[in-house]
Amino acid sequence: MPRYRYECEKCARIEIIFHTLKEKATDCAVCGTKNSLRKLLSVPIVQKPDAQNEEERQIGDLTNAKIEENREILKNQKKEMKGKEYDKA
Repeated sequence: MPRYRYECEKCARIEIIFHTLKEKATDCAVCGTKNSLRKLLSVPIVQKPDAQNEEERQIGDLTNAKIEENREILKNQKKEMKGKEYDKA
């Protein structure tokens, strides 16, 4: 759920409030003033792919190693099958 920063126009308190995109906070929880909150601009948080933790990278590396291993097995099986002759009866 996204978080938004709001400032009360009456008491100037800044609050961080979690809600969906369609919702909007309007009333100050500190001073109790109705319709006094104003949404402030905030910087979005972007997580880069390089920021994965070590465990996730290890799982990915293991998966890639198994894929390559199976590719080699299939390649060898194809070579074996090409050399065989089958009875057409």
